Amino acid sequence: VEFTPAGRDDVVRIARLASALPDLNRLLAARRMVVPALSLTQNPGGNRSYDALASLAILRAEGLPPEIEILPHVTGKDMNADALAALLRALAEAGVQTILALTGDLPAGRGVYDFDSPNLLRLVRETNAALLRTARSVGDIETRPQLSAGAAVSPFKYTPGSLAMSDVA
Repeated sequence: VEFTPAGRDDVVRIARLASALPDLNRLLAARRMVVPALSLTQNPGGNRSYDALASLAILRAEGLPPEIEILPHVTGKDMNADALAALLRALAEAGVQTILALTGDLPAGRGVYDFDSPNLLRLVRETNAALLRTARSVGDIETRPQLSAGAAVSPFKYTPGSLAMSDVA
């Protein structure tokens, strides 16, 4: 289930809906289907959305079932390398296990584009290595948070044809 919260009230509503997912998953299991995660978008279509870390904190405070994973989308736009590295580390340390790395949609205003999705994957790998280096012992390595990441890639991103299609409503 994908959602784009505009603010705290949206996140609280999503948390209430998500509380029903374990029961729904038990019903869907007979059909070999489940809803394992909530996918949390980041500024889709170049429009602002609520912060992923703030959303995660609210979802947990509102009782998000622990078996439902949060899958934040992380885009390479509007943040420089340091901000992205800090976000990735904070997501991992907050218990996020998986992210979706995206290049990102063109923002309404001027944006920062230091990373496309393949380079975000490289930054995830570097973040994981940095988190492993915080281990104080061999046994401590297993307790270090690590992110898994998937990515979407398009060789046509931001070409005239692709941009024209984004204007079709």
